[in-house]
Amino acid sequence: MPEFESSAFRQMINMQKEILQIIVKDTLFHDQIAKACQSVTEYNKSLIESMQPIFDQQNALAQQISSSFMHFPKFEIPESYITQVTKLSDELRNALKSISIPNFEALSKSISELPTETKATLLLLGENGWYLDLDMPLRQLHEIEKELLSKNVADVDKFLIDYYEENLESIETNICKLYPKRAVIISKAFSAHRNGDYELSVPVFLAQSDGICKEKINYFIFRKKDRKPEAAQYVESLAAYDFQRALMAPLTEILPIMKSEKDRGASFTELNRHMVLHGESCDYGTKLFSCKAISLLNYIANVLK
Repeated sequence: MPEFESSAFRQMINMQKEILQIIVKDTLFHDQIAKACQSVTEYNKSLIESMQPIFDQQNALAQQISSSFMHFPKFEIPESYITQVTKLSDELRNALKSISIPNFEALSKSISELPTETKATLLLLGENGWYLDLDMPLRQLHEIEKELLSKNVADVDKFLIDYYEENLESIETNICKLYPKRAVIISKAFSAHRNGDYELSVPVFLAQSDGICKEKINYFIFRKKDRKPEAAQYVESLAAYDFQRALMAPLTEILPIMKSEKDRGASFTELNRHMVLHGESCDYGTKLFSCKAISLLNYIANVLK
């Protein structure tokens, strides 16, 4: 502990005394200032006098601690222990060097390839009439991709029907929350789906998907220009956002749901907006097509929010 004479209290008192002496030498005009400073000085003096016993105790304690350390035995770390710890540290450092750089390079490569891989996966889904749920774990998405590449379309359809059925309530709640002015229409379409009235649910899901797209980016999802969906113009304007563009890849390609008559061919069996809304198809009323329409609506509602 510092001695009392060098303490902050003593320095403050000395400064106040010097100021007081200067003021006293001046005219009587400063008499009241001098009296005020004098009272402060007297207060500080009494405060320090009352605290002096505490300073004395602290100084004594500091001296006792200091003298006690002088009697502690010296402790030396064995040289063999230091050598062993140094060796282990070097081995750990070398091990980290051997694994960290390759992993970082692999991670960097994976990140740079992510937009391209994501775009390919989403377009593959779209070719089979399905659209991404942004809440779906990537692990499941990759499993679906593998199954589709292996031509296990029926297995994928079953899995995704179950997936959307299990998440039906949360999907409906989220879409209605995002687009409250459409909530009544959308809720009735979900009710029709739950009741098995797929002939009623599918057209509404398709129409609301188109309406939300127009509302959010001022382009219709099913209207085409220069052999591309109109919405592709919006996606292409997102030049600086590669991953966002990848997520919106299904809006840039002519997928089965928006194919024209000449693009569909005689063997076409997928869900198609034109065929449904223009009365060309009378067999679209299935759980499969209704779930696919829900996947589209859910995708559009979230990717453009």
